[in-house]
Amino acid sequence: MGEENKEADLEQRAIYTTSKGDRVSLNPDVPMNHKWFKGEFHFGPWGGDSSQFKGDSKDRVRVSMIGERLSPTVRNGIASATGVITAVIDPEDRDLIGQTGWWKLQDLSKKTKIRRAA
Repeated sequence: MGEENKEADLEQRAIYTTSKGDRVSLNPDVPMNHKWFKGEFHFGPWGGDSSQFKGDSKDRVRVSMIGERLSPTVRNGIASATGVITAVIDPEDRDLIGQTGWWKLQDLSKKTKIRRAA
């Protein structure tokens, strides 16, 4: 299944309201991009004990971030993205909607780097 089909399937299954019926309202004048994440997220700055754990979703959550394209932050070889949860897949995750935090994208230190001879 291609990435576009996967995204479309997630969008169709998405739940956009909390258990209380609240929904995240985004400003249509601000360019936003969206990405689906699974797993734990944090709200503190990077680094040891200051990266406080905020939550862990049972399934994927849709995170909306400012900007037309995803612009990850890289610190200590780890890329992350910061945003607000605007939709979830699992009904048990509904109360995570509206939570802000950062999600780990990838561990760049484990990637193989190819160096070319000068």
